[in-house]
Amino acid sequence: MWKMLAILAGIAGCGQSFVEFPVELGVDPSFTAEEHCLLAEAARRWEEAGPGLIEINLRPWDGEGAAVLRAPEGVDKASSSALGFCSADGIPIGPDARLAGGDIWLFTGRLERFSARESRDYATDFTIAAMHELGHHLGLPHTHGVMRGAPRGIAEAPCVNQSDLTWLCAIYGCSYVAPVCEPLTAC
Repeated sequence: MWKMLAILAGIAGCGQSFVEFPVELGVDPSFTAEEHCLLAEAARRWEEAGPGLIEINLRPWDGEGAAVLRAPEGVDKASSSALGFCSADGIPIGPDARLAGGDIWLFTGRLERFSARESRDYATDFTIAAMHELGHHLGLPHTHGVMRGAPRGIAEAPCVNQSDLTWLCAIYGCSYVAPVCEPLTAC
């Protein structure tokens, strides 16, 4: 009987996999293999937080479409303490703007110096910064959890928490419970 219900549900479209907000981002080839892996981990954590809502496809950047880019040292488009920023058509999006899309820029040199100065793990901090900027790309402002921003400092763990999901669902009309925070997967 269950098998018949599953078949009928599939025919009716109930079993289809549907993602409401697919995101495609090119990845700057100057990122290291480890950083590529950490970007994939950041994307996976957002996807797991909103199953069926978000799908983030990372691909090699060919110069077309939105991208995750390594911000060169000396770029003055963000505050001197920023570890990353989002931009639309090259113009930084304000820290509390609710504009989704655009490019994501990560200051890897600043991240390395921050991690060393604070005796923190670079891989964890890189993942947190990537998740934070992905949140802005999805349209989220600075809140709590991974979306916590300066001057409150970087989040302690690479996790989407309930505050992040509450904002996401307020924007996109959903209802999710934050997943348990798992340790960072080794790259």
